[in-house]
Formats: sequence, structure tokens, C-alpha cells
Amino acid sequence: MHAAVLKYVDAVARFGSVRRASQELNISASAINRQILQLEERLGLELFERRASGLKATANGLLIVEHARRALHDFDAVLSEIGEAQGQLTGQVRIATLDSLTVHILPRAIIEFRKQHPGVSFRIVTSDPAGVTRQVSNDSADIGLTFESQAHPGLAVLNKVPANLCAVMHAKHPLAKAKRLSIFDCLAHDIILQEDSSRVGAFLGVEVEAATRDSEPFLITNTIVASKGLILRGAGIGFFTRFGFIQELQAGTLVAVPLAEDKPASLALVTIIAATRRVSRAVEVFAGCLSRILEDETSAASPPTR
Repeated sequence: MHAAVLKYVDAVARFGSVRRASQELNISASAINRQILQLEERLGLELFERRASGLKATANGLLIVEHARRALHDFDAVLSEIGEAQGQLTGQVRIATLDSLTVHILPRAIIEFRKQHPGVSFRIVTSDPAGVTRQVSNDSADIGLTFESQAHPGLAVLNKVPANLCAVMHAKHPLAKAKRLSIFDCLAHDIILQEDSSRVGAFLGVEVEAATRDSEPFLITNTIVASKGLILRGAGIGFFTRFGFIQELQAGTLVAVPLAEDKPASLALVTIIAATRRVSRAVEVFAGCLSRILEDETSAASPPTR
């Protein structure tokens, strides 16, 4: 199969839409649709189910999608090695991450990395903890940043740092001077929740999941930008690690009070890659840079001694 067709198949599978794949690849939707139809005709198979809600890969289609991703991944790895042999690291690093890490950690890592390797580009997609793991598992991402779970089948953990969950609030909030808070203490005040909060029981504990599910937050959002803007204005409490608020915590504008529940107090952030797939040299070098910065920023994000 031609490399272009592989990219089309991968993008349509990822987005579930020819239109969205077209926007991502900057190729006309008609060209993508025509190539996929021709491939289906050549194979004598239906690769995607056409539904009102979008396109979904069939069982046979999933086999082709997996092949496409392996082939594209290996090709990128070869190009990266060729670039390094010529004195310049090249290629793309695809990162799946928790939203809060896009505020400070990843921008710092990318900027520092590109000072030495300007030929490398990046693609960042945010997701909930389980979604990050899925994206690395199905080769939609090279590197994942997520909370540690009991197991990551087929994945290798490159780095692990403590990342306890906190109640993040303005320094003038009535609960700001507390040394530790139960999530139930916070529910008496205005609460800001991430949109995926109903699915975090495996990571944060069933008591946290039940409490957040039964609460009535004044805002539910899937972006830290909205949450952070409101917290900075004293409008409510959010439940986050310190990583997305390092500068504001250091400045004293916000405080992050550790949660008393067991799982939130013992969370760890892990950097994961596929254990069995070949990674490009660009991914390998960036992963090392990211691990170093995470260790550094973990110290910066640690709570001050009270």
C-alpha cells in the first residue's frame, strides 16, 4: 500500500471522520474518501462502517489500521536515524498527556529539546488517564504521560514521579490555610471538575468518584485553561496535581492543599512508551529530556514546609 493511503486510513480511524482527517492532513476530503474506497475495492473488504455519527473501523479495517500505524511508525524511525546520521535529528514525537501537563512541563521540555534538535516536530493530544494509555497502546502516540495504574500491559514505564492530587484554590479562599482536606470538606464550596471526573475511580478511589459524581459543581470542563482562570479569580476549588500551577503556587497566588483520601495522596505520574514497538531516535532522545525535566519540576512542585 502507498504511504499516503496509510496516512489516510490512520487519520480516519483516529478521528472517525473523513472531514476531520482532511483538516488534520490538509488534504481534500474527496481525495481521502476516494483513496479509501479504492483500497476497499482492491481488498474486497469494507474497512469502515459508515454511520450517522461517523466512520468506525470494521474488524478487517482494524487489521489494516494496525498495519498502517506500524508501517508509518517504522518509517518515521528510519527517517529519524537517517537524519541523525547526517548530523540532525528529525521526525515527529507524538505525545498523549493529561491536560495539566500542557501548561508548564511539556512547553519547557519541548523548548529545551528544540534548542538542540530544531528538526523535530511535535503533536500533543490531551486525554483522561485511561485514554492516554490507550493511545500509546494503539500507536496513536509515541509517549504517554498519565497516572500510574495497577498495570500497563504491553507498555514500558520510563519514569515515575509522585503526583498527589490536591485541592487547588486561591490563596484567600476560606480553606486555603488547611494542611490537609477531605474531598467532602471541599464539597461545601463551589467546585470545578474536569469532564472526565466520573471515570476516575480506578485512579483516585471509589470514594472520590462517588463524591464528585454526587456533587453539583458549578463548572465541568475538559480544559485546564477554563479551570485555572476561574480558580485564579477565586471562583472555586479544582482537584489537580501541582504540575499545572507551579508558577502560581511559587508566587503565592494559589495554594494546593493535599487531599486526605488514600489514593489521591499516593498518586504517581508515569511516562510510558510501547514495550514491543521500535521507537525513533527522536522519541528516545526527547523521552530522556522529558524524564530529566519531570524530576526537576517535581522538586519545584513539592509543597513548601509549613
